[in-house]
Amino acid sequence: MSRQIVTLTTDWNHKAYYAGAVKGGLLKICSDITIVDISHNIVPFNIMQTAFILKSSYKHYPENTIHIIGVNSEETTENKLLLIKHENQYFLGADNGVFSLLFDEKSEIIVRLMPESDKFSIFPELEIFPNIVQSIIEGKPIEEIGIIVEAYKEQSNLMPVYNNDSLTGHVIYIDSYNNAITNIKKDFFEKIRKGRDFDILVQSNQHKVSKINNSYFETSNGDILAIFNTIGHLEIGIKNGSASDLLNLEIKSNIRIKFYDH
Repeated sequence: MSRQIVTLTTDWNHKAYYAGAVKGGLLKICSDITIVDISHNIVPFNIMQTAFILKSSYKHYPENTIHIIGVNSEETTENKLLLIKHENQYFLGADNGVFSLLFDEKSEIIVRLMPESDKFSIFPELEIFPNIVQSIIEGKPIEEIGIIVEAYKEQSNLMPVYNNDSLTGHVIYIDSYNNAITNIKKDFFEKIRKGRDFDILVQSNQHKVSKINNSYFETSNGDILAIFNTIGHLEIGIKNGSASDLLNLEIKSNIRIKFYDH
């Protein structure tokens, strides 16, 4: 039988003790698990970045993996704790809007975790979640772990805007190579493109790309390029360079695509 996998996605960074404490708390209760760090480098309190990183990762994990989200997770009357079953995986985190950004489809089961006392937890990843993980591993029905609710909080997300001749998207993530990943997906791009030629305008007409590369090796050092990455998002990069710095790109920067006939 394979070991239970528990992942951590947080904004704690690697200098704090939080990740070490939570791993110890998990192993103390559930010694036969594998703990995977998806990321501890989320920008503090940034649920949009949290959702993007976890959304790009969780589908690669086996069924029944448990994902702990430690971003803006302090328990309050407005920030309830949730356990969600989605696509046969489990997600633990706060009802702060992150789940509406994380999932495209309605989740199978949403359970609100009830506080064990009148005092809310400021560190639920350590004080509450290990016991929930144990309950899941022991096979306790999710419906018995908390109270079933119909929905989680909705958080508006940046969406591409388009008309017949243009498509405008936004940068939603800057990766470790300083490439700018946009919210323009390949299938949506092709739907609006309709086989036409195009120019991708990065910040202004000064930086223009007129083709989609299949890899970074198809261009020369220092050249601006566009590519659909492994998760299907349009990515703007500079070969062996820093696109976000050199093109002044940041989260929510506009990327405009103009379409025209041959």
